[in-house]
Order: sequence, then C-alpha cells, then structure tokens
Amino acid sequence: MSVLTVIATDPDNGNNGSVTYFLKQCPMKGGEPLFAIDRHMGLITTTQTNALDRETRSEYTVLVQAKDRGSPPMMCTYSIYGPLSMSMFKNLEN
Repeated sequence: MSVLTVIATDPDNGNNGSVTYFLKQCPMKGGEPLFAIDRHMGLITTTQTNALDRETRSEYTVLVQAKDRGSPPMMCTYSIYGPLSMSMFKNLEN
C-alpha cells in the first residue's frame, strides 16, 4: 500500500541531476522492514500485509536519504515522522 512520496530535486543537467532514494532507518516487524522506497520515484510503501495495526502503534518514523549522481555525489537525509491517517488504516483493514 502506498504511504507517501518524497521528492528531491537537483538543478544539474543529465545524470548528475538524477536523484536516487534510500531508506536509511525503518521500523521493523518480525525482522523485516515495514516500509520500502522506490529508488527512482521516492514512493514509500508498506512491505507486509496487515503489518500496521493502529491499536498497537499509530506513529512511525523513517529516515530517507536522497542522493544525486554527481561526482562526488551530493546527498541529504530527512526524518519523516507522523501518525498514519485514519483512511490509511481503513484501507488496511478492508
């Protein structure tokens, strides 16, 4: 299930301006990460069916890093924290 999309921009042209996304820190459940990120689009999704349970935990923090393809590569890291919306939980419960 889609959670959110992060967007980073780089003013460079060509490959140097391409941005790749990584999850540097992610909550785990059963030894597996709860979230994944599309390296090229920045789309964060859940990785496990029914893994998010509002009754046991309603807030999550992930650490996202965006890196360009320059030489040397430039990067920035953001912490994303917040409660999941009620509509997200309703979609998970159906």
